[in-house]
Amino acid sequence: MAKIRHPWDTFMKLLMRKEAQALASLVLPGVQVGKALDKELKVKGIQADFFFNAILNGLAIILHFEFQKKNDSRMDRRMWEYNATMDILEGKPVYSILVYFVKEGNMVGSPYVREIPGTGTGHHFVFQVIKLWELPPEALKQQGFEALLPLLPLTKGGKNRETVEDMITELVARNRSDLLTLGYSFAGLVLTEEIHKQWLKERFSKVQEIIEESWVYQEMTAKSLEKGREEGREEGREEGRQMAIRAIQAMQQTAISIVAASFPELEDLAKATIATVNDPNRLQVLIIELNASSNQEHTRRLLLLLGPSA
Repeated sequence: MAKIRHPWDTFMKLLMRKEAQALASLVLPGVQVGKALDKELKVKGIQADFFFNAILNGLAIILHFEFQKKNDSRMDRRMWEYNATMDILEGKPVYSILVYFVKEGNMVGSPYVREIPGTGTGHHFVFQVIKLWELPPEALKQQGFEALLPLLPLTKGGKNRETVEDMITELVARNRSDLLTLGYSFAGLVLTEEIHKQWLKERFSKVQEIIEESWVYQEMTAKSLEKGREEGREEGREEGRQMAIRAIQAMQQTAISIVAASFPELEDLAKATIATVNDPNRLQVLIIELNASSNQEHTRRLLLLLGPSA
């Protein structure tokens, strides 16, 4: 798959846009998530990750989620800024939750304290912190939390093949095969050794047809294409056309590089056939198919199916 900028955010936002209730219920039992709110906090032009109208114990509140991978020494202050700004804008109490994906350095926790020494005045802001690597995998296997199963490789003791197999089995058994794409993506973010990468490709190639039918796969493909079209419109028709050509060439080169890295004997065939494909949608699918291909013969068939009309 072509490189995705900020993959942690991208994959999590895909999940949250449709399945926010599951994560909300996991961290704050009893809450009922409503309509998503504008996440751009216009007071300072700052933008948070997710805000939702919600009901907790009969009280109308705003539920706030932030997702973080890397260590940020100002994260506690940012949480306070987001919380206070939304409270000012909406006039409702805001419940803030910070979710860390992986352990990396000294993670900032709660509370955020900013006091004027000797005066007893200032700010003392408390927010909830969830560290996924400390979360037992059983927590995500509870009934009603099926939408969170793609996160299993990020949970306690989850960076291994056994957990990935467990995730696949659970998703299929619970009729959530539509989330296999996200499961593959999250697993790929933590299983980074070459031997694990190859195994992951081979394992998910067996469920490739199911993956291609999922809403996640289709939306990721559609968003990639739309982004290219939008950039083209902004830069003008002619410059946009040149950008589109460069984007297609880059996708063609990505596909050729995938083949060359895994099966050098097929590089010449890849160069000859992939150059005939100018449809970015087809190229996007081809990149995913080549990434998932586990043997040389299957890759050869994929290449031979290409042609001027592909």
